[in-house]
Amino acid sequence: MTERLPLRAAAIAVALTIVVSGCGSKTGTGTPAAPEHAIPAGSLVYADANLDRGSDAWHQLEAVGQRFPGWGGMVDKLVHDVGSGSHGSTFARDVEPWLGDSAAFAVTSVDSSSSNLSAASGHYVLAVASTDDGAAKDALAREGTADGSYGGYTQFTTSDHSEAAVGEGMVLVANDADTLHLAIDTRAGKGDDITSDDGFSAALAGLPADSLVRGWVNTQKLAEMASLATLDGNGAAQMRQLADSLKSIESVTFAAWASSGGLHLTVHTKLAPGAPANPFTAPGASSLTPLVPANAFAFLAVPGFGTYLKQSLEARSMTGPQLQLFEQQTGISFQHDLVPLLSGDLLFYAGPGVPVSASLVLKPDDPDRAEATMRKLTALFAMDDPSVHVVPLPSGDGQALSGGGLPLEWRRTPDGLITIGDDPAAGTAPAQPLSSSAAYRDLLTQAGAPADAAVVLYANVAGTLAHLPVHVDENVRHVGGILVWGAHDGSESDTNLFVQIS
Repeated sequence: MTERLPLRAAAIAVALTIVVSGCGSKTGTGTPAAPEHAIPAGSLVYADANLDRGSDAWHQLEAVGQRFPGWGGMVDKLVHDVGSGSHGSTFARDVEPWLGDSAAFAVTSVDSSSSNLSAASGHYVLAVASTDDGAAKDALAREGTADGSYGGYTQFTTSDHSEAAVGEGMVLVANDADTLHLAIDTRAGKGDDITSDDGFSAALAGLPADSLVRGWVNTQKLAEMASLATLDGNGAAQMRQLADSLKSIESVTFAAWASSGGLHLTVHTKLAPGAPANPFTAPGASSLTPLVPANAFAFLAVPGFGTYLKQSLEARSMTGPQLQLFEQQTGISFQHDLVPLLSGDLLFYAGPGVPVSASLVLKPDDPDRAEATMRKLTALFAMDDPSVHVVPLPSGDGQALSGGGLPLEWRRTPDGLITIGDDPAAGTAPAQPLSSSAAYRDLLTQAGAPADAAVVLYANVAGTLAHLPVHVDENVRHVGGILVWGAHDGSESDTNLFVQIS
């Protein structure tokens, strides 16, 4: 989209959702302003923020943040940078006195003179609860120009040419007057607000009660836009695939919050009745994760990687001349060599070595074809770089490469796996798998993940940094493990991220 949030409005949004936690414990007073009631129905993307710094959710975030030695200084700097305006305004003087306990932001619509979404311009509205409309008006007057009134709200044009209005315990900011007036009318009951959209309220109610930020994506409206974009020959295949995926999704919501263990983010997807799984749903379990050894400090597991690769390249129209040129220059067939090699699950893990040991494990559907592809690839490497030497392994089930960088081996296991790296035990069940590690089990517990969670990404940040010859910032030392996992329950699924803070 060519239209972007004006700098001042974006700065306010950042201040509201992040840095205010370090500015005291002031809470909103009076009746909540319910910012969602200023967001018109049919909006494309919605997000709201809990700004009640006296709430348990904010107390928990502050407790986690203060574990970082530089937390106070970082908050002070952000508040100063974000709150400082072109006319000498500050957060403490111009925002904090009127800031209420909630805010909402939405992309309300997209305009385009053609079906090409890249040429489209977006419209947005930011609604922030106000505890002191007079103070809010004074702040906007210092940063902009009074511009009359509308619907009982005092209107301003800001220094970055966005439109703002104050009234009835609310500060509204939009990128044009029509969108601002629509928000005012919507809040006055002259049009349906976003809570009237099918499933909106129920979808948000299913998110954690202690969320600091929540969001909702209007998948059906976005699917309509993507369908229109298929009329444009440029990227039509990609838009068609996107439209089909979005049509099958009933709702997508997301939330972020803090717990005693660290920071959480979850994305919840609900499929339409009878719809098949698609790339927007949570990842499933990989059959290869039991092969990760207990001393590994990071792994990435992707089930059915070849399917994602093929769909991605097809969606980007990497066909015809592009693909033919690639195949002519390398002698490698995408369809008959690379896809079979990467057709099944993929696992990458790293652990202690000199200084690090790493391995890639593939589970191809056709091991014979995958082995043939590996031999083609190593021959290509040796041809392109004379310093690379390829030697068959004594067992005859792979090859060793030396020169041109770090030495590595690839081999085919008796189970038909292809392993690439410097761990000779890769591809075999370790005597002590990662699941037996007390630190890993503790990370799962703190994240709220089940012991058998479908983990797709794990990183022990402290363990990784300990094996690298780099200076580590004192703040980074407080980041423990990082975990990403998926969970499925019928047509609903969650993709979860947890960052452990010690």
